Amino acid sequence: MKQTCQKCGAAFDRTAKQAAYKLRTCLPCRREARRGHLAAMTIGQFSAYHESARAYGIAYRKAGRRKLSEAKRVLAKALVSARITRLGRTAQRRAQDALNHAVKGGKIIRRSCSACGAPKAQAHHKDYSQPLDVVWLCQRCHAKEHRTHK
Repeated sequence: MKQTCQKCGAAFDRTAKQAAYKLRTCLPCRREARRGHLAAMTIGQFSAYHESARAYGIAYRKAGRRKLSEAKRVLAKALVSARITRLGRTAQRRAQDALNHAVKGGKIIRRSCSACGAPKAQAHHKDYSQPLDVVWLCQRCHAKEHRTHK
């Protein structure tokens, strides 16, 4: 069934699924709108969106051939669990997001391990209220640091 895109005016074939959802835009226009929507999200919003989408996929796969209502119930349980976990780690998550943003933006450069000099290092926050004040440690030294300061 031929349809005219509301955004760009191009003609496109509308599938049965698109007809059921009454979609009136072509695939390239929908992709562009989605990219714009995701780009407008903050880092926290995107990670929450990603967690919910991931939880939905896991719930859907766990449900298997069971009814969709069962999948939705499993999804709701997974989302509540994800939210509780996320709320408990809010300051930690915020610090990690800020640091990742700074590293990607070039404001902070990854260093080698400050304890043993290994080239591949992870960031260790001593205080989450100062997200850009980190110590670079390799995986082994990072684990040792967490074991000694628990």
